[in-house]
Amino acid sequence: MPATRRINIDVPLIVGAVVLSLYGLAMVFSAGQTDVKTIAAGAYKSQAIWIVVGIVAAYSVSRASVRLIEWLTLPAYALTLVLLLALLLGLGSGAGTASSTAGWLTIAGHRLGQPAEAKAALDEGIVLLDKQVPPPRQYNDAIGGGVENWLVCQILRREAEALLRGTPVR
Repeated sequence: MPATRRINIDVPLIVGAVVLSLYGLAMVFSAGQTDVKTIAAGAYKSQAIWIVVGIVAAYSVSRASVRLIEWLTLPAYALTLVLLLALLLGLGSGAGTASSTAGWLTIAGHRLGQPAEAKAALDEGIVLLDKQVPPPRQYNDAIGGGVENWLVCQILRREAEALLRGTPVR
C-alpha cells in the first residue's frame, strides 16, 4: 500500500499572511492616489506582482523536501553575497528619491548628510532621554518597570554613538 503524505495546513498563519499582504497592498494603493500624477501611482501593480511571486515561492517551498531545501541553502546564500557585492561595487543604484543616498545616515527617521549634523542630533536626543527617562535611583524603582526603559534607551544610545564613530558595539 503506497504511503500518502498528509498535508498539514496552518490556517491561522495563511489567513494572517493574506490579510497583512492585502492590507499592505491597500496602503501602497492609497499612497499612490494623489491629485498630481507621480511615480507612485502604479506602485500597487508591482506590489501585487510581488505578492503573487511570494505566494508561488511559499507554495513551492512547502512542497519541497527538506533535503532539497538544505541542498539549496548554500548556493542561495552565495548568490545573495554576490548580489550584495555587486551593489557594493556600484553596479546598482537607488531609484526615485533614493538615487543619491550613498553617504546618508538615518537616525529616527531624520536623514542627515553630515556626521556633524548626526552628532548634534544624537546630543539633542541624549538630553531628551536624560530628561524623560531618568535612571532609577535605587533597586525599588526597578519594580515599577523603570529600569527596563532606561536600559533599552542606554543600549540604543550606545549603538548610535558606535555608528557615528564607525566602531562595532561591544
